[in-house]
This record gives sequence, structure tokens and C-alpha cells, in this order.
Amino acid sequence: KNIQFTTPLKDVEFDEWSKCILECEVNKRNAECHWYKDIMEIRPNDHYQFEVDNKTQRLI
Repeated sequence: KNIQFTTPLKDVEFDEWSKCILECEVNKRNAECHWYKDIMEIRPNDHYQFEVDNKTQRLI
């Protein structure tokens, strides 16, 4: 079964020194999803963290 958004990302405004959380929901529990900025894949590091909670995916 293909992974699809059930709740898409929303626009978020923040300043560069604030913590930002991007969140969406997909149709598959604990799915392995990938985050991208433009065409570059974002990887977990000191600046970016990923969370998966059931069907909710977060980029922090």
C-alpha cells in the first residue's frame, strides 16, 4: 500500500532562532518517510530530528 497524506503539512512562520515543528499524518502506522527541502533530502543531525508517533510524522 502506498503511503499517502491524510493530514498534509501546514504553512508555518517562525524566526531563524525559534524551534519549528513540521507535522503531517499519513495513512500507514510507523511508516518510513523522508523529508526534503527543495530537492535535497534532510537527514537527522544536530539541527534536524525526526519523530514518528503512530501515523504522525514530525520534523523538528
